[in-house]
Amino acid sequence: MNMAILTLSTLLVFFTSSHALSTDCHGQSTATSVLRNAVSNDALGSNHTTHTEDLLIPKPKFSKAKWKKKRYLMMQDVKKKIKQNNPRAHQKAEEMVRRMLKLYEKSGGDSDLRPTLQAYNLWIHALAKSNLRNSGELAEQVMEQMKDHHIWPDVVTYTSVMDAHARSQTPEKAEDVFFRLLDEAPTVHDLGCVTCDTILNAWAQRGTEESAKRAQMILHRLEEWQRDDIRPTRISYATVVNAWAKVGSTEAAEQAEGLLNRMLSPGNKRRVQPDAVVFNAVINAWATSKDPSAGKNAAGLLRKMKKLAVEEDYDTYPDIVTYNSVLSAWSHSGDPQAAAQTEKIVQEMQKTSEESDTAPTPNTITYNTILHAWSKSTLPGAAIRAQKVLDYMIETGEDIAPDVISFGSVLDAWAKSKEPHKAARTRDLLDQLLELYDRTKSPSLKPTLILYNSVLNACAFSALGTSLEEQREALQIAVTTFSNVRKSNIHPDTVTYGNMLKGLANLMPQGTVRTQMALQIFSKCVEEGLVGNLVWNEVRRAVPSRQLEETFRLKRGSCGHLQLRDLPKSWKRNRFEKNAPKNRRKEKEVHAQRPITTIIETAAQSGRDL
Repeated sequence: MNMAILTLSTLLVFFTSSHALSTDCHGQSTATSVLRNAVSNDALGSNHTTHTEDLLIPKPKFSKAKWKKKRYLMMQDVKKKIKQNNPRAHQKAEEMVRRMLKLYEKSGGDSDLRPTLQAYNLWIHALAKSNLRNSGELAEQVMEQMKDHHIWPDVVTYTSVMDAHARSQTPEKAEDVFFRLLDEAPTVHDLGCVTCDTILNAWAQRGTEESAKRAQMILHRLEEWQRDDIRPTRISYATVVNAWAKVGSTEAAEQAEGLLNRMLSPGNKRRVQPDAVVFNAVINAWATSKDPSAGKNAAGLLRKMKKLAVEEDYDTYPDIVTYNSVLSAWSHSGDPQAAAQTEKIVQEMQKTSEESDTAPTPNTITYNTILHAWSKSTLPGAAIRAQKVLDYMIETGEDIAPDVISFGSVLDAWAKSKEPHKAARTRDLLDQLLELYDRTKSPSLKPTLILYNSVLNACAFSALGTSLEEQREALQIAVTTFSNVRKSNIHPDTVTYGNMLKGLANLMPQGTVRTQMALQIFSKCVEEGLVGNLVWNEVRRAVPSRQLEETFRLKRGSCGHLQLRDLPKSWKRNRFEKNAPKNRRKEKEVHAQRPITTIIETAAQSGRDL
């Protein structure tokens, strides 16, 4: 009892003396300072920097519920980035899984903290969408890592890995994954048709005859399979047909239509009814074949679609894709009546759309296909007819408003025509486009180099059978157009220089002026490394051989037999856009999306254009 009284007395003295202590200049009690000094470096180690306040505040306990919520938010963030095609989506997915693994290992292997199958699948899916060249290989590595952590892949995992291989152009590896799945899980009941379609798409993406044959062979195996969950779907057939369409030959189109006929065959016990998507793919196969009978065959398929839809209630009502594909088949067939047939089909479309609200109505692509057909037509008056169609598009606007492709096709038609003053007509058309673009700033009307090249080409071929006045007009237009290209943000290419030199050779008489102008243009072409066959042939027509040899220090008498391969490499370093400036590379990307081509006549190379 005496001991207890002594202890209580001691505590009272301590607290009384502590209360009597004065505060320091910051308003803190000296007791706090004493307590802080008590936690010295000697006691906690010379490098310890923990504050007293940190020692007094208890650390929050780890909450699994909060971690699950955090994990969910991270996965949603990755999904969002994948949907937005964010290039860092796969990196974000990897960081997410790495963070899960770190926490799992730190917990000593708590199963509740182990990375989920969904998280790994999301990582693989992000890799498949990443457009990395080795995305398939990386996806397989992630799948193996899953197994190392005792997380077993499911059908979604395998399908995503196959998709990654398909996008990285390694279909043989995608097929290996597919059959590995069947071997490792022969009794799996949720394999699904999506997995089967993925392997077919992997081969279809390659676009070769061999890959199309491989896709068709796998389709046949799926047809013969005895399991209901592994069978071809409409998408399966459409994918294989699309593989044949990418081959672009008559034989490929016949193979595509053969698949369609098998689907329609009454003897097919596990028959899958074709729909508009399958028919559209077959029509597209004919369109890409460029066969002379492609238009007629496509039109026949269109009639069959309508008949099946009405008489047998098939889901084959033609849509806008159907009609545009049929028009494309006609315009690429080379048939003399192709352009007239395209106009006839569009007139039928317009009539049907007026009678039914569900029928497709023509759009800009529809009319562009008509213009493309007229631009390739050899019939007299083709350019005039193309101009009338374009004028109608401009007047009507809205759904059929013209774009740069529309103007390009009509320019193409004028440049190839034998109409008088075609150079002036092409230049007026180009000016009309420039005015429309300046007024609307519509990206679809942004001028491209192809349009300028078409004007230069029209000028160059205005020499045969025309008056001296028209030739002078064409020369002036060529000089002005070439100057516009040089001053604009559109960088000239080898066709630009070739067409300009062709114009000088065709439209100017031999003499000092023509020689000086041609040498000046050729020198600039050499400086930019854009010398091609067209340029080299035309400069030798425009400039006397001796002066060309002296100016560029070529061996005397060599101009007549020198070929492009014999010229210095620096002269032609950029003609295939390898080392071209960024703006020129962008131009090429725009041109690659267009269905029309620049006119590059070979008549000048044979010397028969004058």
